[in-house]
Parts: sequence; C-alpha cells; structure tokens
Amino acid sequence: MSVTVNRVNQNLQITRGDSCQFILRDGQTKEPYEFESTDTVKLTVKTQVEGTLIFQKIITPDVNGHVLITIDAADTESVDFGKYVYDIEWSTLSGKVTTIIPKSGRTRFVPTFEVCEEVTLGV
Repeated sequence: MSVTVNRVNQNLQITRGDSCQFILRDGQTKEPYEFESTDTVKLTVKTQVEGTLIFQKIITPDVNGHVLITIDAADTESVDFGKYVYDIEWSTLSGKVTTIIPKSGRTRFVPTFEVCEEVTLGV
C-alpha cells in the first residue's frame, strides 16, 4: 500500500490496481494539517484540467483533525497507464475554499497523478 510523492513538484505515482493511504501534511513543517470537524477535503483526478473525471474522494477529518486520504484498488484498476492531473481542495463550513495542492497562486503548475504499470493484476 504505497503512493510515491515527489515533494518538490507534488507529483504522485501509484501502481494500477493498488490501494494506498496518506495523511495530508504541511510541506514545510511536515506536520499533519489540522482541520475542523466540519471541514471537507476533496481529491480530484482528471484526464486533464478540463477533462474527464477519473475519480474523486471527499474526506472529512478524523477526531484529531487529520485527513487520511484512501485510494482504493478499484479507483485505478481499470484506468489506462499514464499521467493525469489532480488537485486537493479544502472547504470550510463558512464557505471558504482553498486549493492545498497545488498551492494556491501557482496557476501555471498542475501536479500529475501517474498510474504505473503492474504485472500481477488479471493473472
């Protein structure tokens, strides 16, 4: 259960058909972000910025205010190998919306979500 994260460009890699979990952490302090219980975090993966939705996860914080993102095997098992785009957005009960990845203000930068080849699936 793993996903590879490039800490510089925030690109993610996962083997097709694998599952993984990761906690959202502050890029500078490496500490988990602390959210309010009423907040939501949304991970969206698409073919391209204005493209087809591959999958989306909407997550609420745990009792400690941390967000554990889970990607299930079914989310990628039928996805073609290749690079897609993703972002992670945080919404508060008051209506504030902030893009966490990529960092807000980096409009020319969209990180990739790469689905890598696997050998065992379907054997």
